[in-house]
Amino acid sequence: MLAACSTDKPEGYRFNEQSLDDWNIINDRVMGGKSEGDFNLLENGVGAFSGFVSLENNGGFTMVSNRKVAWAVRPDERLRIKLKGDGKEYQFRVRADKGTYYS
Repeated sequence: MLAACSTDKPEGYRFNEQSLDDWNIINDRVMGGKSEGDFNLLENGVGAFSGFVSLENNGGFTMVSNRKVAWAVRPDERLRIKLKGDGKEYQFRVRADKGTYYS
C-alpha cells in the first residue's frame, strides 16, 4: 500500500527531512499485532506511507497521522491529495479538529 501527498501551491505543505517529524506511524503492534508501516520522503519531494497489514494476533491496521499541522482550507479552495493503492480497500480520513476522534 502506498499513499503520497503533495501540493502545487507554493504556500502548501512541503515534505522535507524536517517535516517528516510531523508524521506518526501507528501499527497494531501497540496491541500485539504484526502489521508494519513506514513514512519516507521520496526524491521528488513527496511523502510516501507504505506498509503491510497482518491479521495475525487479531491485528490488522497501520496508519500515518499528523497532529502538528493544521490546513486552513477556505470554501473556495481545494486540498489536493494523490493516493495510490494496491487494489484493496483502505480508509482515508480527514478530521475537522484535533480533539475530534471521528472523521
